[in-house]
Amino acid sequence: MRRFTIILTVVAAFLSASSSYCQNSRAVYLEFLGASNGIGVGYDARFDKDAASGLGWRAGIGFGYSSGMVVGVSGSGYDFYDQSFRLAVPLEINYLFGKKASRFDLGAGAMLCADRYTSMSGSDPKNVTGVIPYLSTGYRLVTRKGFVLRAGFLTVYDFNGKNFVFWPHLGFGWAF
Repeated sequence: MRRFTIILTVVAAFLSASSSYCQNSRAVYLEFLGASNGIGVGYDARFDKDAASGLGWRAGIGFGYSSGMVVGVSGSGYDFYDQSFRLAVPLEINYLFGKKASRFDLGAGAMLCADRYTSMSGSDPKNVTGVIPYLSTGYRLVTRKGFVLRAGFLTVYDFNGKNFVFWPHLGFGWAF
């Protein structure tokens, strides 16, 4: 039992030292909406591992589902699709401004998307892949204990409608 206590103490000391050394340069979080297109998991890190702010990157994976009519083009004309499922992989370069708990988050990235539509007419499901570029603006709160709150919006250009669309996002996680 004594050996277990010593090992546990050494591991706790190591984790405490490495946590203060990194200054919360990395974060893992659960994201709603935004680049995840529904619900997803993201990993964010600074290029300088000793900095809590500055230039960094983000990668994740998200899943989205919608139920509503989407008009698509099939081989014989138009078809109506009533369900869609999306797998999204957001990749982003970002910059965090701020030195304390509150930080301004500015980024540019792209979502690699794979969509599957189910047809109302009974024709075969339609699979579509693509890349959606975006700009991200938001607020990030990182507490001393490592809790992360992210909130903001993405600006996406809709090439079909030729206008800008704003997608909100909210995330909760842990910085280390």
